[in-house]
Amino acid sequence: MQKKRMRRVLLQNRQRRIRLDIQKIRDALYRYEPHIIRSLYEISVVLVSDKSISRFHKKFLGISGPTDVLSFKIGPNADILISVDTAARQAIEADHSIEKEIFYLFLHGILHCSGYSDSTHSSRDRMLRAQDMLCAEYWSDSETE
Repeated sequence: MQKKRMRRVLLQNRQRRIRLDIQKIRDALYRYEPHIIRSLYEISVVLVSDKSISRFHKKFLGISGPTDVLSFKIGPNADILISVDTAARQAIEADHSIEKEIFYLFLHGILHCSGYSDSTHSSRDRMLRAQDMLCAEYWSDSETE
């Protein structure tokens, strides 16, 4: 009998304004899941509105207004908050689906939790190259536009 593997990535959609294909996002997250560093035991990905992420942005970073993604690593666990409103705007700019943008933002959050930084120009370039490579590898061709 094959042992069922416990999911390490949990996805919750806490916003209701923008319709999403949640299964498409889950599929990409689950494809990437085996490649997440072992020191992260559980990752909670929460999809929220601009209004909601603005509260966390102000509380934890002291910055007013929304952002696209916030990530928090607490011991072996990570919480990644993604603004669906901001992702929708960025998806239009990037000319791809909102689901792909959400996966791209998840990768940004998980890279931060894995030790990547985007605080300098060179570290940001390095991080974005890694994000682009991972997105190209784990976003299925059947899920492209």
